[in-house]
Amino acid sequence: MKRILIIDGITGAGKSSVLRELRARLEASPEGAATHFIFEDDTLGQIMEQVRDPAWRASPTFEALEGVLDRMEQELAAVPARRFVVERFHLTTYALFPEWERLVRYEERLGRLGTAQVLLSYPEEQAERRAIERVDRMEENWAQGMDAWYGSRADALEAVLQSQRRRWDGLRRSMLPFLHLDTREADWARYASTLMTFWAGR
Repeated sequence: MKRILIIDGITGAGKSSVLRELRARLEASPEGAATHFIFEDDTLGQIMEQVRDPAWRASPTFEALEGVLDRMEQELAAVPARRFVVERFHLTTYALFPEWERLVRYEERLGRLGTAQVLLSYPEEQAERRAIERVDRMEENWAQGMDAWYGSRADALEAVLQSQRRRWDGLRRSMLPFLHLDTREADWARYASTLMTFWAGR
């Protein structure tokens, strides 16, 4: 039984849009009351800053992953019918810090809990528009922030593409069942419907 569904993907892949559609469908279904959503602020924690710290990279810790996993294990032990939808987890961590051997223990714990993964992606030619020149984040100066964070537009674009490639690599290494959704058409309702069918399957 799939009790946990992890939704992952690079910036602009449509995680927020898919999660909104999925949440609306679940709230209208009998399973909705038993389903809890855990968002990326909880699963990522401070890793975006930590990966830039040489001391952390020499001896990395993943407090956010540990905390979320501990919570799910405890709640599922107490209420076996509970289900979780989780935004980002160890595929994102691997994309930022590509040492899979450090993440295997999370795979094992997730597998025991009944976890499946969903990877959202889009063609590389859409990366600049969807990940950097985001019309939904223009008021936040998103593109300028991305350029500044990575040093240039070219470096920002390469970082986005590398992040997507690493997620694919992590997915190939993973033992968890998965679904891939190509979101190039931005058909969020259809993707949510596909997710619901996948999650209901054995």
